[in-house]
Amino acid sequence: MSYAAIESESIDERSKLVRDFAKSYDESVKRQVGIIEAFTDRKIDLDELQKESDISVLTQKVRALGLSEIIEGRLLEILRDRIDAQRDINDVEREMMEERVKASLSAYEMASAGQISSIMQAGEQEFKALSEQLANKEITLKQYNKRMLELSKELTREQDEIMLESLLEQARLVEAAGGDVIGIEKEIFALKKKMREEDSADVANKADLD
Repeated sequence: MSYAAIESESIDERSKLVRDFAKSYDESVKRQVGIIEAFTDRKIDLDELQKESDISVLTQKVRALGLSEIIEGRLLEILRDRIDAQRDINDVEREMMEERVKASLSAYEMASAGQISSIMQAGEQEFKALSEQLANKEITLKQYNKRMLELSKELTREQDEIMLESLLEQARLVEAAGGDVIGIEKEIFALKKKMREEDSADVANKADLD
């Protein structure tokens, strides 16, 4: 399975293909190292050798195994290929995680937009009903103004709560993918501050009315 074929699939399918590719490749590498171990009667800790990022140090560690020059060269080639393959696999997995996060954020934002739209529609219906009640003299102008103000505050609060929930979910998804959440956290802080200030203003207004 080539990377070009993997990239043409959906995220879930690609994730499975990458896992299968990684497993198959690792099994192939271990078979090759197993042949070297059997031929040289040496125990080779592939994972331990692969931890070494400095190629010169890696070469020294392989040389310390006391292998022939040909087998030593082959083992180094296997290790370099395995390191490169693992890096490529990690890159693909990271890209898929980023795509998955973007898809989740997009779906969540659409759901949030739908909730806000529903709230606004309900608000418009009540605004219309209040206007009709005022026109029919079922309520006084003072009652109308009071309810309109309350309704406006209720709608704003509901929208803010949905937005806050959306931002918190975005932060969770981005953080899980290892992304930078500083910008989102600033938005969350600003929104929470706005909501606190509005709450304080409402308490002060009620105290004045009392």
